[in-house]
Amino acid sequence: MVVGAAGGAKLLEEAVGLVSPAGSVVSLNFAFTQIPIRYMQMIRKEANLVGSRMQNGKFPIVLNDYPDRLAAIEPVLVTHVFSADDAAAAFDLALSGDDTVGKIVIDF
Repeated sequence: MVVGAAGGAKLLEEAVGLVSPAGSVVSLNFAFTQIPIRYMQMIRKEANLVGSRMQNGKFPIVLNDYPDRLAAIEPVLVTHVFSADDAAAAFDLALSGDDTVGKIVIDF
């Protein structure tokens, strides 16, 4: 999940590039100009784009609820956990091309 709450158009554009496959981009954005989004990139990643104006105060609730939802799916998705000290090994594994590797978590 990539959360953009700063309201910058460039940040939303970059979030599309950062989101992982099947991930979500959550945007709290009040930009009145058009924001270019690499739509094909969203389709290829099967990612979701969710907008919020926070008018109902739901944005913090969604973010607070996310860890509980993640805990329910984490055992299926996360295949490796590394400490921050071993971050280089985590990146090596991520780039290895090993198809048994799912999500890699670097614990800070």
